[in-house]
Amino acid sequence: MNVRHEEEPAPAEKTVPLPAQTAEPSTAEPPAAGAPG
Repeated sequence: MNVRHEEEPAPAEKTVPLPAQTAEPSTAEPPAAGAPG
């Protein structure tokens, strides 16, 4: 039962890092717009 619980959070955590990497480039866009502002 513990193994199934660990497998569930594992996929969920892997999905977080994926979007997190995409947020890095996206976060650079907001600051860039603030500079010219």
